[in-house]
Amino acid sequence: TIYDGHEKLGYLELPLTIQYKIGKFYFGAGPSVSFKLFARNTKVGGNTYELPFYKALDAGANVLTGYTVSDRWDVNLRYSHGLTVISKGPNYVQTQNRFLNLSLLYSLK
Repeated sequence: TIYDGHEKLGYLELPLTIQYKIGKFYFGAGPSVSFKLFARNTKVGGNTYELPFYKALDAGANVLTGYTVSDRWDVNLRYSHGLTVISKGPNYVQTQNRFLNLSLLYSLK
């Protein structure tokens, strides 16, 4: 029997970023820590299963670049690279978090 499943992971990331601004452009880098919110496998025989083997904490390194469009609007691009192996599977398969984020920011001040 072959099953089609989808693993879904949710982490809450708390980044600490040091930024440097040159005119309207800015660049930044720094560490982050992430806390697991959920890990589940869906669509396996119509059922959802919790996946307890993913680690609860992850450490990462972030870099970002951005542009100040106006007094209230910014756009930035951030890459986060997980430094922790959050799961080790069979045949030495290792899982690490990585993501690319494009943000449009609006300042309320």
